[in-house]
Amino acid sequence: MYKRKSYEHEKELRAVIMNRNNSQGKIVKVDLNILINRVYVAPNSKKWFYELLKKTLVRFGLSKEVINSVIDKSPLY
Repeated sequence: MYKRKSYEHEKELRAVIMNRNNSQGKIVKVDLNILINRVYVAPNSKKWFYELLKKTLVRFGLSKEVINSVIDKSPLY
């Protein structure tokens, strides 16, 4: 429910549907091609993970850019 301030630039959307009468949850259909613009990978991720993520996106029909996050790099002053 919370996000670090340092990730604010990503403009991520998180949605939660609350139904107090049903503790099992509910499946909601969404179009991931509309919801996802690009995918960020943690800066210390291994190359194999980056490649696996790209293959997984293709497998599910998502043509999205995969970017190595630079959040841990030294800032430019």
